[in-house]
Amino acid sequence: MTKYKTYATMIIIGLTVLFLTSCGAGAEIDDPLEGTSWDLLYYRKSSLIDGTSITATFEEGVMRGSAGCNSYNAEYEVKGDSFSIEVVASTLMACMEPEGAMDQEQFFLGFLTEADSFEITDERLILSRPDGETLTFVPAP
Repeated sequence: MTKYKTYATMIIIGLTVLFLTSCGAGAEIDDPLEGTSWDLLYYRKSSLIDGTSITATFEEGVMRGSAGCNSYNAEYEVKGDSFSIEVVASTLMACMEPEGAMDQEQFFLGFLTEADSFEITDERLILSRPDGETLTFVPAP
């Protein structure tokens, strides 16, 4: 019986170490965007076209929302203050009103794959591209 107790103890210790190691690894992944929702306030340093709304919700490594006309989603990655998205998927509706809505949406969706950093300051989320262009979001109500 002592032999079995030794094996059982070793298995319990091994499982405990495995569990604690996996918990520690998860703690190292810090994603301040997780569980947050935002409304786009500025793009191209100006307000959105009247009658449009662009949103972003971050859950389980996926950014999703409304791009103004179409819904979109994209897997994102955060490391420190770096931000990256490789592919954005969206529905394919065309919105003729208000004028310029589709151009605004295309700019937004294209921007997401070019963004390389983010910051949250003064209750605003700012996504930035290497050329200094930014998107500024405010918390969704």
